[in-house]
Amino acid sequence: MNTNIEQSIKKKRIAIVAHKISNDGGTDRCVLELVTRLAKEPDVELFILANSLDIDENNNIRYFHIPMLFKPFPLRYNIFLIYASLLLKKLDVDILHTTGAIILNHSEVSTIHLCHKSYVKMTGNSRVKHNNSYIKKINAWISTKISLLFENYCIKERNTTNLIAVSNAVKNEIIANYNYSPNKIHVIPNGVESSKFNKFSTNERFRLREGLELPIKGNFILFMGGDWPLKGLDFVIEAFNKIGEKYSDLYLLVVGSGNVNKYKSKIKKQLNKKVFFMGFQKNPETYFGISDIFVFPSSYETFSLVVHEAAASGLAILSTKVGGVEDLIDDNENGLFIKRDSGDISKKLEYLLENPMLISDFGLKAREKVLNLTWERNFNSTIDLYNKILNEKSSKRKIVEVPNE
Repeated sequence: MNTNIEQSIKKKRIAIVAHKISNDGGTDRCVLELVTRLAKEPDVELFILANSLDIDENNNIRYFHIPMLFKPFPLRYNIFLIYASLLLKKLDVDILHTTGAIILNHSEVSTIHLCHKSYVKMTGNSRVKHNNSYIKKINAWISTKISLLFENYCIKERNTTNLIAVSNAVKNEIIANYNYSPNKIHVIPNGVESSKFNKFSTNERFRLREGLELPIKGNFILFMGGDWPLKGLDFVIEAFNKIGEKYSDLYLLVVGSGNVNKYKSKIKKQLNKKVFFMGFQKNPETYFGISDIFVFPSSYETFSLVVHEAAASGLAILSTKVGGVEDLIDDNENGLFIKRDSGDISKKLEYLLENPMLISDFGLKAREKVLNLTWERNFNSTIDLYNKILNEKSSKRKIVEVPNE
């Protein structure tokens, strides 16, 4: 038999379906890390169905561009779902791996980055509550209903054979909200690119602060993220209002997109020049590197890559006990848990500022722990799951093929 044909037969035919596969952050980046590594595997033939793919051309990849509107979400979601589902019917693959409930086809694996049913229960549907526009409220409400409908379809074993949960919290949420076998839910945490996020030297921090036209010396509190009502920026600002005057060299950095004018109005006038809104940043490592304390009073998370990146950067972490973070932080050992309460946050900030050695100590210990969470480890665990699925399929075929005596 021709060697090329043999190699082709032996290849695992894997399809990955995601809305976007890019370096923009969140789910998009998680899928990019997996696809980048899969594309290098000599025994893998990769089929990608997505609206965008930020990766160099590769002979192992067959890319199918799925059209998708930018907004509104309900239309964007359904166009992608219908188009991708129809296209998948024409493909013959060994493993279909999706990112959540975005197709109607049976899949062997789906990675759950967010359990929508749990999110709505825990936040009261934050995106609907905190939208000022009536039209946007309706759009958010419809979007939630669609997400819940298809999540309910996806998280059934007859439709999705295995689930990957990005944290123990997500696995527990799935078990609590759906009738799905716990032994079919595999916890595979996201990775952290620790080499990219490092503790900067004092001189490097001063140089970068100067380049950003920030005060060179002093302690910087960092808040990073979008969806500011959900992430709790108002609590951070209220806490800063309580202690900002007491510590003359204390500053607050806000990185991310949101209603800047609304949140600026919450800052005490005498502290206006100590709070800096830096906007969305594609390369956040600089802002981690120039900061000292990361504060994150979010009401709901599944893994929170941003908290793990802050830990990798050696920052002292103050966070609510949300998904993923509770696996990372040991309270008062390598960080502090906080409540969504400005009094609690200000009290714990003062505790660190009065004990500056703890800022460094918590940061170093958090970094040590996060070093175990690599993208290679994430990839290897995913490959192990693929192989387990393929072995199970092979065993079933052999049983079917055994002739009756």
